[in-house]
Amino acid sequence: MNAGEIAEHEMCCGIDDLSATEEAQLIECLASAIPSKAPKIGRTTLDTYKIDLQAHLSVKQKNFRVSPVALKAMYDEVYNLLAENFIEHWNSDWSNLVVMVKKSNGSYRVCVDYRKVNKLSKGDA
Repeated sequence: MNAGEIAEHEMCCGIDDLSATEEAQLIECLASAIPSKAPKIGRTTLDTYKIDLQAHLSVKQKNFRVSPVALKAMYDEVYNLLAENFIEHWNSDWSNLVVMVKKSNGSYRVCVDYRKVNKLSKGDA
């Protein structure tokens, strides 16, 4: 490497050697580029998809028992999704398992087990 290449390499890789002014500029740049609040859940209306279940009867599964803490987390997430108009109240013959998965930070993630539906659905290339 010549002197110009070394200086360029240090510029792109040397964030340990920032001055106080450079560090403040970096923090300001990151704060403006990365939102402090997570974006809302999004959805698209550009396309639709139909799952071909080949005229199978509906799948009905009963949920597992969950702890009161996990149950509260489940209801909180459902109410949040309802408030965001991401889901809606619905009556159906179909019912899939809801599984509460504990994250590394102690909070819960709501997951739906669609394995039985996937077994019934026709594959799509």
